[in-house]
Amino acid sequence: MEDGNASIEKLPQSPILHDEEALAIRTVAFPGEHDEVHEEKIHHGHLRPRGVEMKREMTKEDKELAAAGYEHLEELKLKGKKGDTTELDKVDIVEHRLSFHELGKALDANIDTKDPGISYGLTSEDAKARLARDGPNVLTPPKKKSALRKYFDCLMTMFNILLIIAGVLEYILLGVDFKDSFANTYLGGILIAVAFLNAFIEFYQLQKSEAILASFLAMIPPSCRVVRDATLTSIPASDLVKGDVVLVRVGDKTPADLILFASTDLKVDNSSLTGESEPQERFPKPNGSEVRPVEAENLIFNSTLVINGEGWGVVVRTGDNTLIGQIAALTGGESGNESPLRKKSAIS
Repeated sequence: MEDGNASIEKLPQSPILHDEEALAIRTVAFPGEHDEVHEEKIHHGHLRPRGVEMKREMTKEDKELAAAGYEHLEELKLKGKKGDTTELDKVDIVEHRLSFHELGKALDANIDTKDPGISYGLTSEDAKARLARDGPNVLTPPKKKSALRKYFDCLMTMFNILLIIAGVLEYILLGVDFKDSFANTYLGGILIAVAFLNAFIEFYQLQKSEAILASFLAMIPPSCRVVRDATLTSIPASDLVKGDVVLVRVGDKTPADLILFASTDLKVDNSSLTGESEPQERFPKPNGSEVRPVEAENLIFNSTLVINGEGWGVVVRTGDNTLIGQIAALTGGESGNESPLRKKSAIS
């Protein structure tokens, strides 16, 4: 028994994890016994001892909770997985190619790349002037029509009108010569039914497109952390302007398109935009990046989820000018889509 007790005492006392995925993974770094305790100045002028540092990685449940508003984007995810990046290639974003010096000059932004916490940011007056010039950081909602009006517009296309006219003519011939035209009794009904079915298919596709646009609006976060007048504060995301210095942390949705100038183990979920299933690491590039915007490692996009680390960025695009805003405009502008039946009829 003594040997048994000794072996028990050697076992480390640690909690039993029944469900590892349900627990957040934390890493705590304590200063060494002989290490110096460093201090750093923050913008309020006080000294802060640098002691315990914590890094938290999101669990699966946290990701699902924070990803609310992404339900209608499965179509875009599938397109991205299949390599269909036509819409992403059409976006107009070039700020990721600029160096830190060029970026600060172009946006007239006050940023400190060595210690982002002491960045002055914009003044309140400057931010108000830019907000009045560029407008709020929101996506323009699509123009809405009643469901009956949209279905009627789908029905009143040239192909459907020809089908309906052909069906009506069949019944007119039936009235002129009932005996000889009796074999065409069902043909007129079939032609008219095909016209209404074809209109319903187009109407359904239109409804799905509008559902995607509506989901874009739900993805915008309500508030964000921004540096104004050398003070880190929380403001509505709709009040963000170009040149604002923004802090994003794990669990946040990015409030606008940001160019990073400082980060710590930052990873974002771009699956809603590009279809990439794995988290993407993002970090500053002092000399800019020459790749496409969706592949730029120094650029994080409006509405993407931060799943690890934190980062400081400067706002380069807001509202309809962001990547998601441009995709929404391209999606809403697809008015020339034809149903499969109309395409086959045009070919024949």
